[in-house]
Amino acid sequence: MSFRTIPIVKRTFAGLVFTFLIAVVPWDYVRNAEFADVENYVSRIDILKTHGLDYYDYNKSIVGLLTFEYAWVRLLTFLARNNLDPQQILGILSAISAFLTHRFLSRYLGGIAAILILANPITIDLLVSQVRSALAFSIVLTAVQMQEGSLRRLLPYILFAVAPFIHTGMILVIFVYFLSVWLSRRRSSTLLNSAFLTAGLGLLSGLVISTTVVDIAQAMGDRRNFSDTETKSLSYMFFWFLWAALLVIQASARSTRTWYYHFSLYICIAVWVMESSGIASFRFIALSIPIIALSSIHLHKRARIIAWVAMLFYNFLLYYYWTL
Repeated sequence: MSFRTIPIVKRTFAGLVFTFLIAVVPWDYVRNAEFADVENYVSRIDILKTHGLDYYDYNKSIVGLLTFEYAWVRLLTFLARNNLDPQQILGILSAISAFLTHRFLSRYLGGIAAILILANPITIDLLVSQVRSALAFSIVLTAVQMQEGSLRRLLPYILFAVAPFIHTGMILVIFVYFLSVWLSRRRSSTLLNSAFLTAGLGLLSGLVISTTVVDIAQAMGDRRNFSDTETKSLSYMFFWFLWAALLVIQASARSTRTWYYHFSLYICIAVWVMESSGIASFRFIALSIPIIALSSIHLHKRARIIAWVAMLFYNFLLYYYWTL
């Protein structure tokens, strides 16, 4: 084994450890409550196992396949028809998502640090309960990692194209990613100009989405009722607003040249605006935690320490209320 492969082996081993924790630990017992989304998945898998795709009436146009999230339903149908138990199916998909997400983050921060960051209640809930979102986003992260700064490779774009057919929310995620890449390469006169531009775009997007998302969803034939979805409290969201403020105030020349800085700032601001407007969108922050964690690594040293201490304290509070 060469010295170059040793870090890869260590990161892979750490990824397998994290995947094992996600797959084996009875998280519903830890949090003293069932995961509501899991019951919905189990019900759908049982239907697909018995009736297949013919049970559903869906439009076979591109928009129809997107809103139906055809790739997700097709995947569940394939697994269900192979006589796998619904819990086994969800466990397999959670494990895949956990491994791919850890693989992305460990490339930047190392295997152990990636475990410490991802082992928080928000990410665990995402991986174990919101399986569809977690799988789609882990595919996007894999596509981003595959690019390695090159826009000529075909496979990443295939993955980018597939992800929205698992979860339509990936359309926004992929858009923000490419916007962030552009912002990171854009020359700006000052650091604040670069930071304020990204924050301004996040603010504007949050306002536009808040006022149009229901109409857009109805026009696309999306049956989800956004008004019935519970939003996070302002106190819950305040941490992420402070994180965005820290990114703006303590930006460095190196940080503003990274796509994950702009991605994190944009998402934190946009989601804060949408949640404040009554549109449930915190899932985008939950998905983005690996990227948000990266956004702090090139801040000024004091700001970086403040960010990590604040994140640890926030996670401690989350665990405290999660296990009550």
